[in-house]
Formats: sequence, C-alpha cells, structure tokens
Amino acid sequence: MPRDSRSLMVFGGGCVGHAPVFALADDLSGAAETAAALMSPERPARITLSGPPYDAAPPVLVADLDTRHRPDAAGLVREALAWAADRHVLIKIDSLLRGDIAATVHACLTTPAGSSPAPAVLASALPQAGRTVVDGVPLIHGVPLRETRIWTPRPQPPST
Repeated sequence: MPRDSRSLMVFGGGCVGHAPVFALADDLSGAAETAAALMSPERPARITLSGPPYDAAPPVLVADLDTRHRPDAAGLVREALAWAADRHVLIKIDSLLRGDIAATVHACLTTPAGSSPAPAVLASALPQAGRTVVDGVPLIHGVPLRETRIWTPRPQPPST
C-alpha cells in the first residue's frame, strides 16, 4: 500500500523522526499496519504478540495487545505503557472505531510513560481505505460511519 505524505508526516519522518517508538495496537492487522508505516531499511520494526517484558532493542517495537474485544483493555494498555521508557508512544486505534477506544485513551492519558508527559493526538482516519474524518465526523467513502452497515455501537449490558 503506498504511503501518502500525511502518513509519512505522522508515522515516518515528521512526528517521530528517528527516535525509538513503542506502538500499541488492538489487533494483529493494526500492529502490522503500524510497523509497516514506521519502518524503513535503516529503522527495522518488530511486532510482538506476547505481553511484557518487552524487548528494548528494536528502534520500532509494536505490541499487539489483542484488546479490541477484551473488557480489561485499559489494564493491558497501562501494563504495556510501563515498558515505554523514553520512547515515543503511539497507540493504534481501529479506523472503524471498534473496541473500547475510550478506555484505551483514558489509560494512555492517565498512565505516566517515560520521563515527561507528551501531548496526545487522536486520529481515526485511513484515507487509503476511504476512511476520513471531517468536522469530527468519521466517514466511510463520504458517508457518516454511524449510517453505514459496517459499524454498530458497542453492545451495552442489560439494565437491572
């Protein structure tokens, strides 16, 4: 899949430059997509499928936390962030907003990672697949995500 200038700016040369990166993904396809976007011939990436401890050696380490459908997503994110050290942290969310994104983002914002807090940017777009966000509304090929058949809100537990 060709990378456009936006993905290069966000993943490749702009935000993270050559600093080490620790990326967390909620499933294997997201981990692979993230590793592919961050790596280069001079900057290899490694995907890990198991939890801590994590290898500190590769410049780009992507952990598949497999949290998309797990109720303990926030705890797994917190546990992984403890291993971030001074790496740039990138959290890969699903562009169709599947999974407990609120719990994941909350865990990221409330868990110290590295020596100083960093700003957070939440972006759920994947333009190459027609997934964009305009005025805060996620779109699939220009149609609001909530109006498509490919997304449904997370089921809520029955009220008592």
